[in-house]
Amino acid sequence: MHNSKTQISLEFLFAIGVVLFIFIFLTIFTIEKRAEVSFAANYLEAKTDCSKLASLINAVYLTTNSNITFKLNNNATISSGLIEVEKNSQTVSFCTFTAPLSNGSNTIKLTLGSVNLRNVNNTVVVKNV
Repeated sequence: MHNSKTQISLEFLFAIGVVLFIFIFLTIFTIEKRAEVSFAANYLEAKTDCSKLASLINAVYLTTNSNITFKLNNNATISSGLIEVEKNSQTVSFCTFTAPLSNGSNTIKLTLGSVNLRNVNNTVVVKNV
């Protein structure tokens, strides 16, 4: 014959186990979603930098004797009409531009911070300031 206190204790332990299981499930789900949101935020920030840099390179090329300085929030590499933007040492975004650069097809590495773009003889000079 079961003791009623024993029966209540077993039901109570089972209820606590179910609540803990639900809590663990929700914690894992929350951690996973937080990682996805973080990745999306990094991608959007890198894509913004990439698009801004490509647009400014083309704008400087189209405007004679122009000189623009802007803030780059991530590291970037420019080569042969392609821009790669890195976030936390990983390439996150790519974009293209059509303007000729003063260094030809050589690679330009930009670090986060101020970047200067100048139109010199209808080619664009890009460098960190």
